[in-house]
Formats: sequence, C-alpha cells, structure tokens
Amino acid sequence: MPAEIRDKHDSRGRRQAKRSSGAGRGVVAMLANPAVMFVLYYFVIVPIGIAMQLAGRDRLRLRRDPAAPSYWLERNPPGPAPASMKRQS
Repeated sequence: MPAEIRDKHDSRGRRQAKRSSGAGRGVVAMLANPAVMFVLYYFVIVPIGIAMQLAGRDRLRLRRDPAAPSYWLERNPPGPAPASMKRQS
C-alpha cells in the first residue's frame, strides 16, 4: 500500500476518521472543566456539608471542649514497640 494511502487507513485497511486540530478541543476543555467542577462542588459537596452541620456532625473534631483534659486520642492497641523503630533508613 502506498504511503499516502497508508496514512489515511488503519492497520486493517479501514479508513480513519479525519481528526480536528487540537486548538478547538483545548478551548472547549478550558470552558467545560471549570463548569463541571462548579456544578459538582455547589450541588454535591456544599449541600452535604450544610446537611452535616445541621445534623451536628463534627467529623474532624474541631469543636472546642473546655472540660476536656486533653484532645489526644488514645490508641488501642498502643502501637509498635519503640525498639522496632530503629534502623528506618
């Protein structure tokens, strides 16, 4: 098959679809991606956060508790033995 014909056909001999230049696709992506992220954020993430606040959820434990002796969380089991922490390089 001559080179000029081979360039327009795939390996099985089928004709390839003509591809547009990348400039048009870049502009569409620059407009579509922020629009999709805006919709996702304001219609999915924000309502979930508002619902969690209204329900009183504090997943990050950011509320201040003046009566708490400490904000440290007890680890159970307590973790690896200190002797196993040598030669970590």
